[in-house]
Amino acid sequence: MCFSWGVPREDKTMAQTSQAAISRRQFGRMAATLGAGAALLPFVGGVARAESKRGGRLRIGANGSNASESWDPATWGVSIIMGLGGFGCIYNNLVEIGSDGVLKPELAESYEAAPDAKTWTFKLRSGVTFSNGKTLTADDVVASINHHRGPDSKSSAKPIVEGIANIKSDGSNTVVVELSSGNADFAYLLSDYHLVIGPADNGKVDWMAHIGTGGYTVAEYDVGNRLLLKRRDGYWKPNAAWFDEVEIIGIDDVAARMNAASSTLADISAQSLRALSAGRSNPSSAAMTASSRKKAA
Repeated sequence: MCFSWGVPREDKTMAQTSQAAISRRQFGRMAATLGAGAALLPFVGGVARAESKRGGRLRIGANGSNASESWDPATWGVSIIMGLGGFGCIYNNLVEIGSDGVLKPELAESYEAAPDAKTWTFKLRSGVTFSNGKTLTADDVVASINHHRGPDSKSSAKPIVEGIANIKSDGSNTVVVELSSGNADFAYLLSDYHLVIGPADNGKVDWMAHIGTGGYTVAEYDVGNRLLLKRRDGYWKPNAAWFDEVEIIGIDDVAARMNAASSTLADISAQSLRALSAGRSNPSSAAMTASSRKKAA
């Protein structure tokens, strides 16, 4: 994925690496880095400081503008607008990797594996709704994951889910996943940014409707250039979605993006390691530049 918050574009993404080649530590480290931009959006992390207030608009200067980008998460990987907007604000996953690199439940309230790690059971949170008012059910999870499976799938996440032999609902709040072979780290794979959960209708998800369980909905969208998101009422995470609005602006030129955070164009911008390496002693850190004039929400 080309979030590029400290990740060189030439690095292999999680979706391009097979399950067998990913260790839990590698996956956690990579996902935490990729999620740095997404964690920023709900208010720079999942838990806000005591003095935080809701309101304001966060403007992000982002690389990865792409005129052919799609709301289909199976295609995500080139556009940071889709990545930050979809993965970061509109949708949630069954599980997430926090800023500390630790895996934790998200839409799943809990999960457990059988002793052989071939069967995994996920219990969903109660009371979670999509932005259209529909209550989250196990069928939504099954349809969302199946979107990336099957012989005809061209999803970037297909290598991640290829170890799933079967996925099914067991009632409205339980999802059971059966793997072709045991994988003690399987839950980590479900935090991948492609594997967001959308509302199902007859076993399919209409991704073009961009309806999710996240804290924001789409207000305005200029394909490949700009995405404006507005906070929605009733988001199930109480200490997230602190900004009233999040505006993601595509700025592919490195110099322009570096200048954006010190101008009136953006409050924060993503930089590549290559651009920052000359001026930073620790180029492995998350490559974000925030304007000193930014007013905290």
